[in-house]
Amino acid sequence: MQVTAIEKHGKYKYKVFVEGEYVFWLSWKELYFWKIQLNSEITGDTLKKIKKESILQKCKRKAITYLKYANQTEYDLRTKLKRQLYTEDIINQTIAYLYDMHYIDDYRYVENYVEINKKKHSRKWIEMKLHQKGISKELLSEFFDAEYSEEDAIRKAIEKRVKGGTISSREQKAKVLSALYRQGFSFSETSKILQEYEESYTS
Repeated sequence: MQVTAIEKHGKYKYKVFVEGEYVFWLSWKELYFWKIQLNSEITGDTLKKIKKESILQKCKRKAITYLKYANQTEYDLRTKLKRQLYTEDIINQTIAYLYDMHYIDDYRYVENYVEINKKKHSRKWIEMKLHQKGISKELLSEFFDAEYSEEDAIRKAIEKRVKGGTISSREQKAKVLSALYRQGFSFSETSKILQEYEESYTS
């Protein structure tokens, strides 16, 4: 097989193409170490060795760096690693390694995310944010059973908007209802709690 192109990408990455197909990127030092040159011949065994000893290790290190800054879902990591020009096979191996080492766990991620946000955001908001992170509806449903209540979150949202004051007019009540509805809270549940809130101040 022949190295048909070497394209510089950014400050230090060189994209290597074999038989017209992108295979991986290397630094200029790695190009020198592996003796990769334009139009040079490269065997399948050498490609496998480079991927195993260089590319896969770089990808693992990059993924772990991301995890040091914040917890990530599998989807988050896949997206970021693709942006770093790692190929699907390398990413798959990296993700498998991270699961084996218990560095990532989507179930644990969702469990923590819901626990942190359920008292200040609506279920719809939480589901939307997690869906954007590649979490399936099936997994999400396990954390929102029939007994799940948004009551605490609604009360906090109301308090935040009225800032310890009272709701003195229909217009003000309508604004609060509209704001919380846009945040994904149930209109009927919000109306009910708003009514209780009003009664507590007029009694």
